[in-house]
Amino acid sequence: MKSKPSPVDLTLITIGPRYVDIMWNNLTAASVNNLGLDECLELIRRAPLLETLTLQAIKPSNDDFPIPDTRIVHPHLLSLELLEIWEETVLTGILDSLCLPSLEQWTHDRSPFPFNNMTLFGCLSSCLKQFKIGIEEVNYHQLTRFLSRLSSVECLCTSLLFFRSDQDELLDLLCASAQSSLFLPRLQSLEFIWDSSPCKSLPQIFAISHWQSLRVKVDTQRGWSDVQVDVETVKLLLELVDRGYDLSIVRHGKFDLLQEFKEKWLP
Repeated sequence: MKSKPSPVDLTLITIGPRYVDIMWNNLTAASVNNLGLDECLELIRRAPLLETLTLQAIKPSNDDFPIPDTRIVHPHLLSLELLEIWEETVLTGILDSLCLPSLEQWTHDRSPFPFNNMTLFGCLSSCLKQFKIGIEEVNYHQLTRFLSRLSSVECLCTSLLFFRSDQDELLDLLCASAQSSLFLPRLQSLEFIWDSSPCKSLPQIFAISHWQSLRVKVDTQRGWSDVQVDVETVKLLLELVDRGYDLSIVRHGKFDLLQEFKEKWLP
């Protein structure tokens, strides 16, 4: 081409920045899939105006670019997604290489949970408003300890695939931590994406005085016909809704299970 392209949005899959001849200064959004750690960090370094970044299935370094000795300070980045980064050393390499003082949205999905590295990640500032986490195995005590550092978060979403007893354990720990007004003091919305039906510990959320105005949403993958229904728990949840608490339980994001229960199961 007679002049280099100057995109604002770039997606790289398998092909890294070594083979991309563009102007990087106007780039504000980037999605990277199946590249090496060094290639991801090089892209971030080249794009000073980057605001939205998705890193998916990142691999160990290809040694095409040097790994920086100090954190890359990126003041414009507002949204970060870390998806399916299975190797913990790769994930910690990302976390330990970035400082994102303006980050507002952070998604951490289907990736390890290295507690120390996440705690020291250079983005836990007063700007972070939304945190989404989706992992299969995690120490719930460590998770609640980590959440206690997110004092500015307004929206928390957890997508955890676990058994019903684990749901109760996590909710018990969240509610125990919330006895302190310093735990997630700005929280406005709490969302759970669960594989099974609502659990018996859900009503205790609204027993916490400063959480009574929370918007609570449960998105489950199963309907009433797929599970053993705990009728008394569901009746209690319906009572909470009737009393004005902002609680919704949906299947696949759209089917209102509480309304369905009310119409089909109650006289």
